[in-house]
Amino acid sequence: METNLRVSLANYELRPLRGFDDYRAHVEELVSWMDEPDLVVFPELMTLEWLSFCPDEFKGNGVKEARWIAENSSTHVELMREVASRLSATVVGGSTFFSTDEATRHYCPIVSRDGFVRHQPKVKRTQFEIEDWDIQKSDGFDCEPPLGVLVCYDVEFPEAGRAFGEKGVQVIAVPTFTETPHGVHRVRTGCLARALENQVYVVAASLLGTLGREPVPQAIGTSGVFAPMVDPFPESGIIALCRETETVLNHTLDLHALEHCRQTGDVRNWADRDPSVWQ
Repeated sequence: METNLRVSLANYELRPLRGFDDYRAHVEELVSWMDEPDLVVFPELMTLEWLSFCPDEFKGNGVKEARWIAENSSTHVELMREVASRLSATVVGGSTFFSTDEATRHYCPIVSRDGFVRHQPKVKRTQFEIEDWDIQKSDGFDCEPPLGVLVCYDVEFPEAGRAFGEKGVQVIAVPTFTETPHGVHRVRTGCLARALENQVYVVAASLLGTLGREPVPQAIGTSGVFAPMVDPFPESGIIALCRETETVLNHTLDLHALEHCRQTGDVRNWADRDPSVWQ
């Protein structure tokens, strides 16, 4: 098994676009900054950028805007497949809306280097998603160790990370979109907690910028790499954070170091887990 995993995390800033060709050019620009990754992670709802050129009859109506994005989701998925092929990498394609069973749902496409696409649903919906976008509930998880994906709010729940840990996941990727410092700290705290509990890496990619109106008056955050607070990792658990600007964070994960900390650490959270104690 490979002991090193090279990751590229996109800190992606929304731009005013004229159409889907501009969107492709934006994604390709960030891809050009990636340094031979094995794994690429884009942020949650990067396709909100499309609202800068959506039809006028949909603008300002959250439900209609979400449905329009969902109806064009194949454009995003195909672009992520091209990125995976070009880089010969697994691509966590941020997230976007999809139309299924006459409902709008929220999924993250995960594309393997050979072009196979899996979809991880965002299981926990925020109040904005429920009330303003009418996003319908989705359940379950689709992981292929060593990788699992939790979309933003999902990383704030311990059962999500534990389910992945029990499946053998060593790296949890988190596409995220937060609008306030409260949101930034909630997601970052969730990333650190899941890394600590399960002694895994958590890597997050953040959305930035603004549409100048709802649903994105402002997006803030910093992509980062997080680990358990055990030697040989930093005492804070924060391995790397990028600047709060559009950039790509490139970093190599040492999977052997995870096994080392699980087996020799002064605390061994993964080995010491025992749900029965709390029942």
